Amino acid sequence: MKMRKKQLRVEHQKKLKFIDSLSQELSLSNKKSQDLQSDLNNSSNDLILTSDSLKNSNLEINHLEVKLLASKNELSLLVLEIDSLVRQNSKVSSELILLKSEFVNLQITNTNITSENQELTKEKEISQKPCDSSHGTFNYDELTFIINYFKEKLENQYLGEGLESRIYISSAGISVQIEDEDGYVPEINIDKNYDTSLARDYGKDGSEEIIFYVEETAGGQAYWYNYYCLKSFNENRYEMFQIKLPCLCKEPYRCGEKRPAYITDVSGDILTISNSCFSEDDANCCPSSEATSKYKFDGKPRL
Repeated sequence: MKMRKKQLRVEHQKKLKFIDSLSQELSLSNKKSQDLQSDLNNSSNDLILTSDSLKNSNLEINHLEVKLLASKNELSLLVLEIDSLVRQNSKVSSELILLKSEFVNLQITNTNITSENQELTKEKEISQKPCDSSHGTFNYDELTFIINYFKEKLENQYLGEGLESRIYISSAGISVQIEDEDGYVPEINIDKNYDTSLARDYGKDGSEEIIFYVEETAGGQAYWYNYYCLKSFNENRYEMFQIKLPCLCKEPYRCGEKRPAYITDVSGDILTISNSCFSEDDANCCPSSEATSKYKFDGKPRL
């Protein structure tokens, strides 16, 4: 009996030890579980931070892509501008070559004019005769001054968008014009010759005044004539101005648009001015009346 109790106590002790061992293992397992839960929580936080970082990176990538696209567009525009500048430079170079060629032709032409008319220029005197339709020729210096005068006039009146004036020379005369991309061509046509009866010292100031007319257009099909006066002083000094001729027509008649007034005669410093006068029913080709009057010219723009 005693042996039985002793054996039961031993077994009970073993069971208590086994329970203690299981309790320790359970505590250890709980601790590991807590550690794992903590690690899991830390990993979850790290994943959240990583996710947020990736989202921010995606936003930055999107911003960079937008900037890259804008840079590509700007680069494309810059390439187009460079191509345009290259084409403009090529056009300017071609026009410069043409202008140089025209200038050389102008020098050659005017050298020939100067050579052919040297004796006439030296011996020329101011005419004191009425209009006899005899012709003189502008010398090199006079023609150069006249061309520059009208070139500056056209540039001041019509330029403003990078356009340039051009000079065209023929055996009969000179054309100064401005042409834009649409073919709009303001132009002044100058005859190399003038009426010698209109050349004299009108102002009695020792200078020679040459009255001549040019054909002008604003770029359309309409042309008109204007008179100008070239004043020549010593040492090849010149002045020039437009002469304002009055309209002599009275109501109900009107002056023609192409040539409102023209000089028909000159005696001393007295100019005879005539107008073709149109009634309301007259065609542009056929005026039904004419008006004439005399004016004193003293070398000033207005009669």
